[in-house]
Amino acid sequence: MPIQLPDINCWIKAIDQGNGKNLADGADVAGPVSVTVRYSVTNDSHKPAGPLTVVGSLFRNNVQLTPGGQPNVVPAQTITV
Repeated sequence: MPIQLPDINCWIKAIDQGNGKNLADGADVAGPVSVTVRYSVTNDSHKPAGPLTVVGSLFRNNVQLTPGGQPNVVPAQTITV
């Protein structure tokens, strides 16, 4: 009998704080900008998933961005969905 795994999805948005709009993938950003990173993790199955570790880094043209010297813009968190 096959094992049914949870169906986990994650959506990530970068919101320009200056205008409140979502930055599109690959969007050009002129000058310094303040960005809010929002993410959603969903489980579209009846199987629980976790604990999962969520952590996020930003890259631009294959170069990691480190705002304020922080390597991870989403600090490591453990969740269960």
